[in-house]
Amino acid sequence: MYNTFDVPARSGDATAPASIIGKAVTGRDFFGRDQELADLGKAVGSQHVMMLAPRRTGKTSLMLALTAQEQARGQATSVYASVAEAATELDFVRTVLHAAYETEEGKSLRPGWFESWRQRRKSRVKKVEVAGTAVELDGIDPPWQQMAEEGFRKLMSSARPWLILIDELPALVLALAQQDPSGARVRAFLHWFRNLRQLPAAEKSLRFVLAGSIGLDAVTRRYDAAESLSDLMDWRLGPFDRGTAERFVTSLAEAQGMLLVPAVQQRLLEETEWLIPFHLQVLVCELVRCKRSLIPRLEDVDAAVEAALCHKLYFATWNERLHEVFGRADAEVARRVLTACAHPARGATSSTLQTMLAHAFPDPVERSDKQRWIMDVLENDGYLEPTSEQRWRFRSALLRRYWQRRFS
Repeated sequence: MYNTFDVPARSGDATAPASIIGKAVTGRDFFGRDQELADLGKAVGSQHVMMLAPRRTGKTSLMLALTAQEQARGQATSVYASVAEAATELDFVRTVLHAAYETEEGKSLRPGWFESWRQRRKSRVKKVEVAGTAVELDGIDPPWQQMAEEGFRKLMSSARPWLILIDELPALVLALAQQDPSGARVRAFLHWFRNLRQLPAAEKSLRFVLAGSIGLDAVTRRYDAAESLSDLMDWRLGPFDRGTAERFVTSLAEAQGMLLVPAVQQRLLEETEWLIPFHLQVLVCELVRCKRSLIPRLEDVDAAVEAALCHKLYFATWNERLHEVFGRADAEVARRVLTACAHPARGATSSTLQTMLAHAFPDPVERSDKQRWIMDVLENDGYLEPTSEQRWRFRSALLRRYWQRRFS
C-alpha cells in the first residue's frame, strides 16, 4: 500500500518526530493533528463520517490515532481496517469482520464459519478429495450478505459499541465498477452498506468512518450512487497550516541535530507550497543528506529540492495512480490535462482544458461526463486546484516541477 524509503536515523532531540516517509505514523511520530483528532473524535460521537482527504495528507495516520484514542478511552471498541486489496463484496466483509474479531471484544463473537475460512486461508488448501470426488473449499463459503448479516448482528449485540474505521473504500468501489461497468453492482453494494448503517440496532452500537485517497463522493457521483452517502458527515482533512508546518520541519531538523534559520525554513516551505506531511518529510530528509553543516544554507535547500525531484519513487505513484483510477485510455487524457496545467506555474485556463477534452471526447454527452469525472478526481486526489482566475493549477510545487520534467 505504501512505498517506504531509507531515512536517516534520529540523532538529535529524542522526543521529536522521526522523518518517516511514505507510511503511516503512530505514537510520538504523529504530529500536528491534535485539533483534527479532537474534531474527528467529536464527530463520530453522534454520526457516521466520510473523511475526504487528498493523497499524502496523513489520512491513515489520523485514522490510526483515532482508533488508539477511542480504544484507550474504553467507551467503544475501535477497529481500523484497510480494504485497499479488496476486489469483491465478500473481500470487504471478510476484511472488516476479521479486524473486529482480532480485538479482545471480538474474539468471542467469531462464528464457526469464519474460523473455518481463516484456517483454510492459512493452509492455502483449495480442494480435497472425498471418495474420489474433488470438493472445492473456496466454493462453500456462505453468501457475502449472509456473512455480513450474521457478523454485524453479533457486533451490534455486544456490550460495548463499535467504532469501525474503513480505509480505501473508494478502491473497492472502483474494483466493483470494473467488474460491472453499468454501475449496478456498485449501487447495490453501497445501498446495502447504507441500509446497514440505518438499522435501528446500529444507532447506538455501530459508528463508521469511511475514507480513501480518491474522494468517495466523486466516485459515487460517477456511478449515480450519491444517495447512498446521504447519512454521512462530510469531514475534510487538508494540509498543515503555516504555523504547524514550521513547527514540523523544525522538529524534524532538530531530530537530526540541525538548526533551521528562518530564511532556510521559509525557503523549505516555499519550495513545498502545498504543506502536506509527506512532502515536508521528503525535503527535510534530502536536506539531511545534502547539508554541508548542521546549520543548512539556502543553497543546501536548493540541492535538497533537486535531489528530491531526481528520486523518482517519491512522485512516480502519482502517475501510476492515474491508470488505477481511470483505466488506460482516460488516464492518458488525465495525464495530458496535468501536463497542460504544469506550464506555466499559474496553471491552464478552463477554456484550454475544455478544448483539449473536446478533442479527446467528440461526443458532447460523453465529454460532459468524462470532464466532470476527470477533474473531480484530479482535484479530490490532490493533483490540481481551481483558482479565482478560472484556471487549474498544481497544488504542489514539487509535483508540478516533477511533472514538467517527466512529461514535457
